[in-house]
Amino acid sequence: MRYLYRAAAVGLVTGFAVLGGSGEAAAELIEPADAAEVVEELAEASAEQGICYGWYIEIDDDYETHLTLRDIGSNLGLGSDLGIDADPRRNPALCPKYVVFEASIHYTSASSEAEDSASFRVVSNLPGGPTGDDLEELGIREKDLVGQRDDDAAIRAILALPMLAAESGAAPYLTPEPNPSPIPAADHPTNPPGSDLWRQNGAALTLLGLGAVAALIWLIVALVKKPQEAAPTPPGKPARSAQSDGPSVIPPQPGGPSAGPGSSQPPPGPGLAQPSYKQES
Repeated sequence: MRYLYRAAAVGLVTGFAVLGGSGEAAAELIEPADAAEVVEELAEASAEQGICYGWYIEIDDDYETHLTLRDIGSNLGLGSDLGIDADPRRNPALCPKYVVFEASIHYTSASSEAEDSASFRVVSNLPGGPTGDDLEELGIREKDLVGQRDDDAAIRAILALPMLAAESGAAPYLTPEPNPSPIPAADHPTNPPGSDLWRQNGAALTLLGLGAVAALIWLIVALVKKPQEAAPTPPGKPARSAQSDGPSVIPPQPGGPSAGPGSSQPPPGPGLAQPSYKQES
């Protein structure tokens, strides 16, 4: 929406009619220009959805002098121009369907220990139309109407009525307003597409990945080239010299005959029976 909320204010929408008491309001609660913009927004929504939207706010001001003020406005206009006829509920010919934000605000006197209070509701003749609970779901609270940004809360509630009517199924959704000016050619993404995390930390992530790959390769090579451990020598068997390539020599056994020179047979080992030779007569 084109409406720009005021950064700070102390009231609701202007166009008050004094119903009781004497004197004038101590200060203007919202500028008439802002109220006119709200009326314009509601008029556009009413023309598209076929529903009248408005607000009816009653203020009891006991802060200095007792005043009862009515703030009225709708897509038909402001109460300052139309008086009570700005209420859509009083114009069935022009407004066969309506949704109205209705609120009551009480400002206590300076000597009172009671705090300021407010309440609101949404009045509608639409089947299943919006209610005050729908406004609370949008984050608008009754206490906001007596806070430092009470006008902001009221305007947000009023301008939310067309959306709430659409969400309830009683009206179509508003068509988004097109951008009247084309996007300048210079307005284009300045960064390449992709993740911001990779774009901002690409070098560090690349080095980290290369380090992980190098560590994995080193581990694999170390496992493959790991030297085989020598097999253990069985008990009681002397280890064979790696430099001895010739036949092993069996040492002579104690008590056995020694091989004489030229003997081709090795001496018998222990425990072997000697062959007997029978001498022929």
